[in-house]
Amino acid sequence: MNDSFALEAERNLTFQKIGQNMFELQRAEVLLKFLLSVRGIHAPMETIRTQIEARRKRIERMTLGQLRLEWRKFATKPEIQQRIASTDEGLAHFGVKLEGDTAFWEPWDTHLARVIDSRNLLVHGLLGGFKPNSIESCRATSANLDGQLSDLQPILDGLQSMTIQVRSMLAAYIEHEEREYPEA
Repeated sequence: MNDSFALEAERNLTFQKIGQNMFELQRAEVLLKFLLSVRGIHAPMETIRTQIEARRKRIERMTLGQLRLEWRKFATKPEIQQRIASTDEGLAHFGVKLEGDTAFWEPWDTHLARVIDSRNLLVHGLLGGFKPNSIESCRATSANLDGQLSDLQPILDGLQSMTIQVRSMLAAYIEHEEREYPEA
């Protein structure tokens, strides 16, 4: 009887960790999508809303791997600058650009790639070999999930920190605009 209680406890713990890791991976994806949606937008004033909505719709359909590739365009080295084509119309621009040297972004990108590989392993591989009626399988899967969450945590912390800063800047900007230019 004790063995069945031990197995159930291990199985429940493993299921809890699967859920936690899936939730945290989804949170990383949501944070990446937010940050990518607010990066620099350049558009004529009358089409800026349309441009932002189109970007959000495009980003919303991206997988975590595709978001990583998009992120690499967003987080650039200072010498890589996007040029704005000459236009006769005025352009509105607001956004966030993250810059840093290669020593910062390459390890971050490598770490993000490892997290994505780990996520794919969880969804497509690890659970396929998981035997919920085996205490050894539950323990091994649980240990793998602990390692995955430990590896994911620095990425989550970085994305969360950037998101908080961006939201704070956006809120301060909107508050300033409302104070300086109240509606007539």
